[in-house]
Amino acid sequence: MNKISLSDLTPITFLQTFIIELMHASEQLGTEQSQQLIENIALTAGRFFEEVYRSSGKDNKKKPLNKGKRRFFPPRQATPLTLKA
Repeated sequence: MNKISLSDLTPITFLQTFIIELMHASEQLGTEQSQQLIENIALTAGRFFEEVYRSSGKDNKKKPLNKGKRRFFPPRQATPLTLKA
């Protein structure tokens, strides 16, 4: 890992580093364990982000989380699942 000072750390570099380390960890786990790890991280992060969002302002407590502009993730089209026998 490259040496970086804490003052140089940005949200983007943090997320990039986090994802790379998660990929390394999931390579060492089996498929099922890897999926559980990612799911646990996503659920924990989701609860944290919701908590921060709701506590960041009185107006946010009244707004549903799924309303508003989507800046980073455009809506996806559903694709049918195919099961392999």
